[in-house]
Amino acid sequence: MTNPVPHEQVPLNEYRALRESFFLGWGALPTRAFWMRIFGLWLVCVLLVSPIAAVSFPWRHHGLELVLWSGLGACVAGSLPIVHLWLGWRYVLQRLNSASITYEESGWYDGQEWTKSAVELAQDRLLVSYEVVPIVRRVSQALGALLLGGGITALTIAALP
Repeated sequence: MTNPVPHEQVPLNEYRALRESFFLGWGALPTRAFWMRIFGLWLVCVLLVSPIAAVSFPWRHHGLELVLWSGLGACVAGSLPIVHLWLGWRYVLQRLNSASITYEESGWYDGQEWTKSAVELAQDRLLVSYEVVPIVRRVSQALGALLLGGGITALTIAALP
């Protein structure tokens, strides 16, 4: 039986599109490059959030508070794109891992379902095991690092006199 799923909705093609995407492709980068991008994202967030924090905490009188609030804001702001990255890779993981695929044939919300052959399912699950799961794990670690950093910063702010 031939695959009736439109080309762009085939899970393997969705995976390839994700890998080639500018932002979502970060997950597929080598480990060092991935973490450098995450750190760069955090630095950009610090630069964007610092002027806002500086309005409430002038550097001359509240330097520590300015640094802490800027760091907290950067962790919160930086976690949003990482959540987007995580959701994109989780979606592809679920589509590759699923035995049947829901797809839209014409764009009129006429959802159809197609069952993968045993060979396609085995190939997709191998891809999930060796490529996608490590990516999702690494993106989860990045999100956890930002949230942990934000939590520690928030506790530090709460402990200030």
